[in-house]
Amino acid sequence: MSGDGFSAEGTEHFNVGGEVFCVDLVHERLLLEIQLLRVAKEVLSSVVVVVVVPWASWELASAIAAAPMDTIITLFHRCLSCFPSHLPSMPASPLPASPPSPLPSSPLPAPPLPPSPLPAYPTPHYIFIDTLDDANNHLRTIADGAIIGFDLESTEIPGRPKLTKAEKKSKLRNEIQDLSTFSIDWSKVDVCVAQIATVDNVYVIHIRKIGELPAEFSRICKSPLILKVSAGIFCDGQRLWDSFRLNLLSVASLGLLIKLAYPLDIHRKLPYGNEPALSIVVRHALGYQLGKELQNSAWDSITLSEAQKQYAAADVHATFASYHAVQLVLNTCGSLVDRNWYRYDVVNHARVREGNTGAWKPECPWWSVVEGIYMGRNT
Repeated sequence: MSGDGFSAEGTEHFNVGGEVFCVDLVHERLLLEIQLLRVAKEVLSSVVVVVVVPWASWELASAIAAAPMDTIITLFHRCLSCFPSHLPSMPASPLPASPPSPLPSSPLPAPPLPPSPLPAYPTPHYIFIDTLDDANNHLRTIADGAIIGFDLESTEIPGRPKLTKAEKKSKLRNEIQDLSTFSIDWSKVDVCVAQIATVDNVYVIHIRKIGELPAEFSRICKSPLILKVSAGIFCDGQRLWDSFRLNLLSVASLGLLIKLAYPLDIHRKLPYGNEPALSIVVRHALGYQLGKELQNSAWDSITLSEAQKQYAAADVHATFASYHAVQLVLNTCGSLVDRNWYRYDVVNHARVREGNTGAWKPECPWWSVVEGIYMGRNT
């Protein structure tokens, strides 16, 4: 392999196996691309590799998969020198070529993670809202077609029984039948604060203090034309249903989406439907540490502390920023991603819909291949 010089900032031409490829070295995805190819060379053919790594071009993936291990390692470390500053730098001296002996059966190390501790996520500018008029006036500016970060802070209602699946289905059936006569019982409402992030603003809405559900907030939740993005958004949707009988339409699971961009790093040995927490998402997507110390604080208080407000604002801002960062990764690399793998209406999810016919379920057709690589391996 040889480098023929930079043709553009962060881009270099490489000769791999007699063919020249233009590679974007700045993009962190190539690190994972090569790492998976190295692991896959032990157990898989190059054809399967391309299926496992949907963001890789067929030509580049096939060429690297067929290249000698010393070529792959050299390219791997050349790419590291161009990655974002939060990744550790590599030594300038060239690495010795790997011996031509067979590959070891032991698992290869995972790609290097950012140094610990990571920098704390900065507090964004936010607008705190605790009156009904202010809530409706601000939220009215969010039009159909918008993509927003979405989050809720809640409290646990004491004495709420744990239900079996059959009991949940029966309860849901009764709730649907009684929907026309439903009225909000604020003693049973566990939603305390709602957060929304847009391109221009971050809103922290103190629902508990307002004591009424803002009409514009309901409009946003029910609009199929406004995409609501959150990590663990199904739980938020469940809370909105339980508290207000409000169906959350057009949602994107940030936890599922980032697994499609970082399949080697996030819950790789778990089923696709297991979503990572927001702190894990932010760590991989943005390189920041998101504090969770106030996650279980007294959100039902009528007066929130400044620390609580800042925590709520940072959560939803980080959600919004992470979504766009992950989309940039996927779009830049031309990843094979179907929106139906991570986007749905909460009303169509099995636990919110009466019965399971036609219910949406988190599925990705190639995730089982990722699981299979690490089946029974302690990586």
